[in-house]
Amino acid sequence: MMTFLLNIMLMSSTSQNAAMPYAELPGQCIQLTGDLVEVVYYYPNGSIKQIGFLENGNKTGEWVSYNLEGQIVVKAYFENNLKEGKWKVYNDEGELQYKIQYRNGKKVWAQEYDESGNTTAFNYK
Repeated sequence: MMTFLLNIMLMSSTSQNAAMPYAELPGQCIQLTGDLVEVVYYYPNGSIKQIGFLENGNKTGEWVSYNLEGQIVVKAYFENNLKEGKWKVYNDEGELQYKIQYRNGKKVWAQEYDESGNTTAFNYK
């Protein structure tokens, strides 16, 4: 549960950075096409912490967060800086812990899984 909360806080806190000019963003920014920029954040040891995309300064598309060992811990999606679509949260062993569905920045439902992959809780708003 603690890992889940830390990962969600990471995804939420970086959305505040999305409005910053590209030169001020921590990590590395790569101009792709037009106003689309790939952003890479790093841990102090140099391993990748998070990769995502900005378009016109707003989070867009898939954002992926990693733990220190390089394991994916969150796959998230944004549209115009709002949480959108199905987010997946994994534990440090790579097992799916949560699926959360967002629409226009608001949580629609959430599903929790145990270590065997069985649904242990479902919440619909």
